[in-house]
Amino acid sequence: MIKKRFLGLNRERLRRTREVLRSRQRDVMDVLTLLFHANHPSFPGYISKNTPVGVADYQPSKNTLEAAKKLVRSFDYKKKALPRYDIHSMFLMGSSGTIAYSENSDFDIWLCHRPDLSGPELDELQRKAEAIEKWADEYNLEVHFFLMDAEKFKEGSVVELSVESSGSAQHHLLLEEFYRTGLLLAGRYPVWWLVPPSEEKNYDAYVERLKLRRDIRDSETIDFGGLPHAPAEEFLGAALWQLYKGVDSPYKAVLKLMLMETYASEFPHVNLLCMQFKQEIHDGEVDMVSLDPYIMLYKKLAGYLSGSDQQEKLELVRRCFYFKVNEQLGKPVDDKYMTWQREVMEELTASWGWSHDYMAMLDTRATWKINRVIEERRSLVDALTQGYQFLSSFAREHVQLSMISQRDLHILGRKLYAAFERKAGKIDIINRGVSDDVVESHLTFYHVGGEGGWMLFRGNVSSEEVRSVKPLKRAHSVVELTAWCFFNKLADDRTVVVLVGKEITIKMNEVRAITRAFENLFPGAKLAPSSMDDLVDTPRMVRAALLVNVADETKDIHIREGKHMTSNRTDALSYGGVCNNLINSFDFVFQTSWQEILTFRYSGPKGVLDCLRAYIQWTPRSKGIPPPAVRIQCDVSGRAMVIQKRVEELFEDIRDCFYSGSHPDTVRYLFCIGRTHYLLQIENDALVYTQHDTYNDLLNKLSEPVEQFTPTVMDRYALTNTLIPMIYRLNKAGAIQLFYQVDGTAVDVYVADERGALYYHRAEGQNPEILLNQYRRFFDSVTYRQMIQRNDGPAATVGERGTAVQFFQAGRGRDGRLRLQQKVIERHATAAGYFNLQVIGEDVGSDKSTFTIYCNDIELTSLEFGDGLFSEVARHVLEQRKSGLLYPIYITDIDIPVALLGKGVSETPQTINYLNYKRFIEAKLNAELKAITENSASVSTPDQVA
Repeated sequence: MIKKRFLGLNRERLRRTREVLRSRQRDVMDVLTLLFHANHPSFPGYISKNTPVGVADYQPSKNTLEAAKKLVRSFDYKKKALPRYDIHSMFLMGSSGTIAYSENSDFDIWLCHRPDLSGPELDELQRKAEAIEKWADEYNLEVHFFLMDAEKFKEGSVVELSVESSGSAQHHLLLEEFYRTGLLLAGRYPVWWLVPPSEEKNYDAYVERLKLRRDIRDSETIDFGGLPHAPAEEFLGAALWQLYKGVDSPYKAVLKLMLMETYASEFPHVNLLCMQFKQEIHDGEVDMVSLDPYIMLYKKLAGYLSGSDQQEKLELVRRCFYFKVNEQLGKPVDDKYMTWQREVMEELTASWGWSHDYMAMLDTRATWKINRVIEERRSLVDALTQGYQFLSSFAREHVQLSMISQRDLHILGRKLYAAFERKAGKIDIINRGVSDDVVESHLTFYHVGGEGGWMLFRGNVSSEEVRSVKPLKRAHSVVELTAWCFFNKLADDRTVVVLVGKEITIKMNEVRAITRAFENLFPGAKLAPSSMDDLVDTPRMVRAALLVNVADETKDIHIREGKHMTSNRTDALSYGGVCNNLINSFDFVFQTSWQEILTFRYSGPKGVLDCLRAYIQWTPRSKGIPPPAVRIQCDVSGRAMVIQKRVEELFEDIRDCFYSGSHPDTVRYLFCIGRTHYLLQIENDALVYTQHDTYNDLLNKLSEPVEQFTPTVMDRYALTNTLIPMIYRLNKAGAIQLFYQVDGTAVDVYVADERGALYYHRAEGQNPEILLNQYRRFFDSVTYRQMIQRNDGPAATVGERGTAVQFFQAGRGRDGRLRLQQKVIERHATAAGYFNLQVIGEDVGSDKSTFTIYCNDIELTSLEFGDGLFSEVARHVLEQRKSGLLYPIYITDIDIPVALLGKGVSETPQTINYLNYKRFIEAKLNAELKAITENSASVSTPDQVA
């Protein structure tokens, strides 16, 4: 008898569901079960002959077979018993057949399968379900299948949180909703139907007695478990989930959140709606309205909010219920179109005391304007947050949250934070799920002046009216204000925007250009979707627009004064002969992976650096995901294209430098603003930079030792008249590269070492051949010493297994451009008359050191000569020179302990350490040499003595 009552209610609700659908949609609904019962290769969703098939106790109806024939003419159903049925039951969840159901409602279907299906079989079944979902979508029927194992569900196993499932947050409450709203499409019925409410606390024992008495067979029922109570901790989990859903469906979320609050208020004697539902059926109730799950829901909430201090919240619940049913009672209908839902709602609204005008106003919700939307959003957010606060307090008092997975809590909490939390630069999306059309015919942008920012008003508001009208929004910049209008859909192509206020430096066409930039990046103001994985991780930038020099009061003073710079220097960051920075401000607008829209303004000389730092900060390199390409827009008269192209190139080059994977993580990027150079590098996912006001300052920075290979990527406009860009293009790990350029009687020498450090030396009045030869011998010695320190083992030839050494000569071609030619400097090519000069240092403690210098085989040591060692060496060298001429002394080998090479030097010093120390010792020797011969007037070409 009880089973018949449930099946009768089930049958009537399915009939009501079917009546609402269009003809082709009814066909889809009719064949859904058959598609899983018969694995016909021509049916939608067919995967393979091995896909699980067969629905227990299912016999297709006449309507179903006719719909199947429309799909596949050759289909001929033959009733036959299968050895086993892979699908135990199919249930339709949610509002189907209730007062809240409409043709736009979706179908959530539980596909309850055998518990012993293998992994590959489950994969096939999932693929089939997804294919059928896509097929149903072709008929505008939104269907979601959920694979369910009743045994595992009863044991407490959960589905991980996804957009359509609530995970561990509300296992029992999910079951509670299933028992009162679920409709049996086909297969085994829930044994829960048969257990009297009074026996719910003895659920398992009662079911066992039914089986022992043979009142039921295992093959006819499915068991998801009983509900003697809902664990208290689930109220908070359910609240979080409803808040999560409430971001885009606030009215539905308020109803469900209020139900959780109601349950919590009844704790520990909670009267679950499903138990009330079952009790009425067991008591003989057959009235469809009384048993309607949504009407029962409303009545329970109305009872909870019956107090005089809850009237505002009760009115909101009534509005939520009214919008959910969506009968629009403010609009008259002919009697022949009267539905049972409308009749019920007319009775309810009359009992609420609602007027026809009030309902007519509610029926225009789709076109509510922004003032009404802001007011309604405030009510919705207040209800959602108050409910959450109540349940959070309840949870702290009654339960431990350990039963709700921390992952689910973090995901839900982050979704709420992204949707509702106010923070600097964030564009609040006011109109979520409230109105479909908030477009205004006229808007006023009022500039306060100074640091006051901007204000937004509805309509055309004059400067005199500003004080008496409340603004819709205040913003720091016109871009932020325009973004707020765009993402809340206040303006379209027909909207007239009026600019009013003090010191306005922007024109109407520029405001329209800002809107176009947003529309190009976010068509229809739609945001890129976020996934659960996105919410598990920290937020990152996914779309970005950069607007340059918007409403900037310092726009290119040369243009405003009627002056125009002409130059072949087209770098907007260092333009013309005066190296003027044309970029004064950046407005950065971007979406995060948490679906937030943020806008920040950067201005002043270092605005570009601050903007680049934000770009890197919001796309951490350690995540392995490159930042999005940035859409650049500049509408400044005069040089807009020059500026836009330069900023596009800069962001593209930065992105390629740090995220392409073609460079090690230590890579640096060098570019120029005005006459100042900046060296950028990422450390701990943050962009850091050093500033260098002079060329020599930059060279000193580049000459600093580094722990590992640190390539430097040159901006395409940086130092183009020097050798440095060419040097760093060729620079590679494990190689010492010497570049030299003859400049009159001087030679400029650059050495890029095996870790990317750059050494520079200008040798005046030197013979290039002699200079290169001494460097060749010095590098031979250094690379050999490094090989020993690395324990590379013996080598047949010095340097054979050591660092590679390359030489390049630079010169200008006929077109005036610098070109490089690789040179071969033979190893050990010591010309007659040369001798080696080796320096050996020793750290003797107390910040003291001793030196031994070998001039070929002659040993000179500080133990013998003390502070006069360098003078003695200079004198000895001068004596060896046949000509006695004054020209620099060069060291061919250094053996110095790490402690003497300077602070922070690693255990395996790099070449730059030896070169810097070489320069230090040579400076001392040459100073002594000059002192000895300062009265000498010898001026001639040097002979071949070191």
